[in-house]
Amino acid sequence: MKQTIYILLSAVLLTVSACGSEDIVLNEEENMDAEVQLAVSIASSDDGTRAGNNETFFKTYFITDDEIRFVNTQYFSVPDFTQKSSIFSYNSEKSQELNKSIFTQAGESAMTWNSFHLTSYAFTFEAAYYPENTYFTEVPSDQSTEKGFQSADLLLAHHRTTLDNRYEEIHLKFHHVFCMVKLIIDVPVGIGGLPTDALQEAELKNIKRGYEVEYSQTISNDGVRSVKGVSVTGDNTSTDVQMWEQSKVTKDDVQTYNYYAIIPYQEQITDDFIHFKVKVGNTVKTYRFKPADQGQISLRRSYITVLKLKLDEEGGLPVLLSAEIKDWDTASADMTLSPNDNPNDNNDQGGGSES
Repeated sequence: MKQTIYILLSAVLLTVSACGSEDIVLNEEENMDAEVQLAVSIASSDDGTRAGNNETFFKTYFITDDEIRFVNTQYFSVPDFTQKSSIFSYNSEKSQELNKSIFTQAGESAMTWNSFHLTSYAFTFEAAYYPENTYFTEVPSDQSTEKGFQSADLLLAHHRTTLDNRYEEIHLKFHHVFCMVKLIIDVPVGIGGLPTDALQEAELKNIKRGYEVEYSQTISNDGVRSVKGVSVTGDNTSTDVQMWEQSKVTKDDVQTYNYYAIIPYQEQITDDFIHFKVKVGNTVKTYRFKPADQGQISLRRSYITVLKLKLDEEGGLPVLLSAEIKDWDTASADMTLSPNDNPNDNNDQGGGSES
């Protein structure tokens, strides 16, 4: 009798165990084929989904019609963001429901977890956001409009998901990977100064507009990839970047201009870095800005370098510009600009001493 009970009990346990194993396998298969969902944010933004006035003029949140490129890489391989299969689209319905930016794919060819491969004990992902969903390999030389300026703002994300967290929502934190240069220029106008709107344009010179991302380095999870400028090839090999005049305001006989441009990190900044076109009477002269110590101007990846310049009003001509450079970190330097009196050259050069 006891033997019969033991046999029946063993049979029941085997049946339960078999069902459990089958359920696990089925659940695993269901998860492998589950839709990949990306929860996306932008570093330094309080709310990646909040709409409103974008007073910073660069990307701080995602909106309807935005796309990102998402690739699972292995062993420091370079992601191919040119493939249409890498594109994920902003999902308005889910973003509203979950109160965060959600990107998904649709259709039979949508990515699943079965599409991914491990590197050691984690899945490695690289992602990119290109303004207006347009892939590019170099920043535009013409950033003289707000649209042209914003079209240079590449965002990248890096994320690793451990084996234990597979099948879950993938969180991506995007970073602005280029350098922003901002010029704040005070120009005296009126009696003893210059005419209103004397400053015609500002341009960055000798810029490597192409870029190269370092994917062979191990970085912290959700960290920033190292990106540097490289020379461009093709039809438009210009090394000039025309800056966007965002605003100009006149107050108390001073006209203040704000210029912006976005460029890849430059390993070396030449003395011939910034040109200004200034209207003096009926003549437009070009002035060249350079560091007083003939050294480099420091740029930092993912930071804004702010140059504050002021035209000297002595003589009513732009014979001297003083400038201060500050980025989002603690680094700062002081430079000055003054014209070169070479009568045969209308490209004037600045100089000065470091304070």
